[in-house]
Amino acid sequence: MEKLTEFFKARILKLTGFRVSFIITLLILVAYVLQVPFLERLELLTYDARLAQRKKIDVGNEAVLATIDEKALEELGRWPWPRNRMGQVIEKLNELGSKVIGIDAIFAERDSSFKILEEFMPYFSGNPILVQKVREADRDLALAETLKHQKNVVLGYVFDFEARDDPEVLRQQLEIMSPAQIQTVTRQPDSPLDAGPEALSVIPNLDMFSKNANYFGHFNMDNDPQDGTLRWYPLVVRAQDEYYPALGLQLAAVVLDASLGVELDSQGIKYVHLFKKGTLEKLRTIPVDANGRMLLNYVGRGRTFEHIGLADVVAGRVDRKKFEGAAVLIGATAQGLWDLRVTPLDEKFPGTEVHATVISNILHNDYVRRPRWYRLMDMGVIVFTGLVLGNILQRVSAVWGFLGLFVIGLAYYFVNLQVFVRQGVWISMAYPMGSMAIVFLGVTVYRYVSEEREKKKIKGAFQSYLDPAVVAQVTENPDMLKLGGERIEMTVLFSDVRSFTTISEKLTPESLVKLLNTYLSPMTDLVFKHQGTLDKYMGDAIMAFFGAPIHYPDHAEKACDTALEMMSKLVEMQPQLEAEGFPRLDIGIGLNSGPMSVGNMGSNTRFNYTVMGDAVNLGSRLEGTNKEYGTHIIISEFTQARVDGKYITRELDFARVKGKKEPIKIYELVARKDGADPAKLGYIEEFNKGLNLYRKREFDRAIEAFNNVLKMKPDDRCSSIYIERAHELKQSPPPEGWDGVYVFTHK
Repeated sequence: MEKLTEFFKARILKLTGFRVSFIITLLILVAYVLQVPFLERLELLTYDARLAQRKKIDVGNEAVLATIDEKALEELGRWPWPRNRMGQVIEKLNELGSKVIGIDAIFAERDSSFKILEEFMPYFSGNPILVQKVREADRDLALAETLKHQKNVVLGYVFDFEARDDPEVLRQQLEIMSPAQIQTVTRQPDSPLDAGPEALSVIPNLDMFSKNANYFGHFNMDNDPQDGTLRWYPLVVRAQDEYYPALGLQLAAVVLDASLGVELDSQGIKYVHLFKKGTLEKLRTIPVDANGRMLLNYVGRGRTFEHIGLADVVAGRVDRKKFEGAAVLIGATAQGLWDLRVTPLDEKFPGTEVHATVISNILHNDYVRRPRWYRLMDMGVIVFTGLVLGNILQRVSAVWGFLGLFVIGLAYYFVNLQVFVRQGVWISMAYPMGSMAIVFLGVTVYRYVSEEREKKKIKGAFQSYLDPAVVAQVTENPDMLKLGGERIEMTVLFSDVRSFTTISEKLTPESLVKLLNTYLSPMTDLVFKHQGTLDKYMGDAIMAFFGAPIHYPDHAEKACDTALEMMSKLVEMQPQLEAEGFPRLDIGIGLNSGPMSVGNMGSNTRFNYTVMGDAVNLGSRLEGTNKEYGTHIIISEFTQARVDGKYITRELDFARVKGKKEPIKIYELVARKDGADPAKLGYIEEFNKGLNLYRKREFDRAIEAFNNVLKMKPDDRCSSIYIERAHELKQSPPPEGWDGVYVFTHK
């Protein structure tokens, strides 16, 4: 049992990158099923962006808006117009050759003129002539008469899905509009009897209008609850088990001389059909969702369809060609009257133009579809990408993982966009792509946390006997924990306190420790300040190197800055040391640049991160050479070559140090060029003059030049050395071919 428990913990409960991706994928699937509002909103935004990318068709004049605009109100009077004027408008539009006329308004109440006459009717009842005159003045009757004779008018009305009417009242109202009922309804054996939401009441036109009209179409619109944008259009609505068409659908059917049909399957409404009248030959098949809604394939922003003011129509100021064979929609666009809608392409889209969009979609057979299988495909993509990415991400670095995510995501986006733009098929984008991003983030965060946990383990194991800088490097790359290393160009720094043995003999052990701590702490901080690595302390000496474990090309410059600041810091510390009873300190620093072996050196059980090689040994020799020349900082010609032009240096000698066969030039590092005081450095030029004369064997002139240096810098021991050498060489001239090399016989 205990072994089973351990197996369960180790193999089942232990998290891995793949298991993290599996858990995240399951959570995303749950979110998809629950339709999380944020992700649903994001998907709608991607849909809007894709819709804007679709190629727009030329709408032509299949749908025209005859508008009640500001000009119409000015010339024909304020709205609402007398009903007889609306009749005149209908007659005028038919004279211009309109195929069908749709009215995006409801005449649900009597004309205002009738309400006034109605009060006097009781007084006219005994006078048939007056009664006849009143009837002739009834503007509603005039419009009803127009509808009776103009057979191509589609009246609008509105269904209500919340306020419930008495069923008998609703039945009577629907019976008057019986021509609007869709007669052909085909059902599969398992189709529901109540497919689509049911309307509970209706706001109809007056009976006198409805009884004289041949066509009806509701103008309900279905704004998206997520953001109020109009993307879906309820093409058919169910009321008392009958289906009724929308205004746009009915207008398109009249244009095509078609009858309407609804096809139901197990999920609800599957298609809306337009049949050749009198037959079951399909002219158009419109894809809809289970509730009978079609996706609006907007062909542009507002005013994509032509708007023609009714003032111009009534006055005869329009071209007949604009109306011939067209579906004409009468609607208001005047400020304060018109019905504005938010659409994916326009935030101020005329509501009447929505119906025109439906007509255009149907006539051009140009739809946006959301197939029934899209949810299965979405879930398949979520699972596939989640598990595949999880498997990949646990095997590659975060950078390669991000590149993989980018490529997969870009490929999915491109294919999805092309399917939408070319085929009009809407497949989800937000959930699958969001799934990819969340899996990537989840697995990456898990790997980061688990790697940090491993780093802490390594630190805990090695920080007691490895330098913190080395520990940090090892935690980033555990493979460094091995013997050996790599050979790279670096700069090494050696620093040593002069006469430290004499100083230590005068101090108690406690005072000596305090002095070392006081001196070494700020000096070490300067090494770290310039990205150096502290190799070791050797009593009062410091060994550091620049360029590893993180390599940088300006390692020589950083080392020079460290050396100069060490000298400045020492001068700054002297008053404090003297105040505490310590003697004055003086230090020498040696720098050399070149190829060095760097890595963990030592045994299999104990090692240190350090540098080795001839270049390191030369740096150590240069530090000791300061005693010979009375200088503080000496750099090799190799370091000089890397920093030339950035620092003021003085060539000291062409010498062969102990342990080296080949001579090298050595330089005194004086100051940074950008911060030096030229007035204090004139001796360098005179020294260089003396050195040049010395190497030309003009020893008398060289001695004169070096004496001039001593006048400017009395404590310049290097000039004194050359004066002494020049006198010796005058007594014992060098042989032919003498190159001026000086050989050190001690370290």
